[in-house]
Amino acid sequence: MNQTDHYGFPYPECDPPLVKDASDIHQFADFALAVDSEVERIDNEANDALVSPDGAVLLRVGAAVAFNDGDTLTYTNVDYDNTGGAVPSLADSRMTVRQSGFYYVAGFAMSTSANSVMGLVFQINGMAGVRHNQASNGSALITAQVSCQEVMRLEAGDFVSMQFRGLDGSTLTFVGLSLYRIV
Repeated sequence: MNQTDHYGFPYPECDPPLVKDASDIHQFADFALAVDSEVERIDNEANDALVSPDGAVLLRVGAAVAFNDGDTLTYTNVDYDNTGGAVPSLADSRMTVRQSGFYYVAGFAMSTSANSVMGLVFQINGMAGVRHNQASNGSALITAQVSCQEVMRLEAGDFVSMQFRGLDGSTLTFVGLSLYRIV
């Protein structure tokens, strides 16, 4: 039986469209099954990578909570989790990576504390990374917002959390941490 060059799909040895004997029909069936199987594999791979990449989002919503400089931010609910490569943990205020790869990590926070100055720092395995964007406001009537994002190479078992940097006692009304695997 012949095989295609690239994928090695089996195909009939006859000169189509003639069918010389019943074995040709079985060879056509084998070819069709092999092609169908490969198309399904490619479709699943594309769906996993492009449509449903590993990812999760942790959020703190509701009542404002006061944080001090250096505190690890906490969350009240898992907003999104496609049960892929990131395992969100409300108890530990972090996400643990299941699959090694490059991840898009994003964080944000909002504060209505008067004269608030704040920043966010991603922590990998409890170690603080680079300090990210700072925000400030002049009064409690103005909301201070800060966000940061970064693409990181993470290994299976690494965990990501976010640290607050700013004035002690700053009240945050909305906090989020998201993690999505790119490749």
